[in-house]
Amino acid sequence: MQRERILIKQSHTITTRVRYSETDRMGVVYYGNYATFYEIGRVEFLRSLGVRYRDLEDIHQLALAVVSMETKYVRPALYDDLLTIETTLQHLEGKYVVFYTEIRNEAKQLLNTGRVKLCFVSRDLFRSVPIPDFFTAIILKAFDQPLEKI
Repeated sequence: MQRERILIKQSHTITTRVRYSETDRMGVVYYGNYATFYEIGRVEFLRSLGVRYRDLEDIHQLALAVVSMETKYVRPALYDDLLTIETTLQHLEGKYVVFYTEIRNEAKQLLNTGRVKLCFVSRDLFRSVPIPDFFTAIILKAFDQPLEKI
């Protein structure tokens, strides 16, 4: 059975400054902190559309769980760098929401890329559930685009 795939490819950008606590002794961002940068991008992307993680959990009794994450390290981010986190909602597919992130420094050099695949989880059952209709409707309305299914 083939799952419906809805292409979105819309982006959101936010900046953050590298804090000392995010670096190692050499002043380089510790590799594990990139997952946090991806989360900052996702959360703020959704917030910009009016979808708050808190509401997903408290009102809808849902959570977004990471299923997989791919990361590519291109250049190091350094202490006090101003990072631009550009998060793209690539597509919705069956139970999955896929985000792609590019992180750049002030010189606009690409430092890191990541792709994160998430699924909705019922907080009551602790099982994955299909993407809720209200979520799909918010996404499509926000970008005022027709469905592109493949």
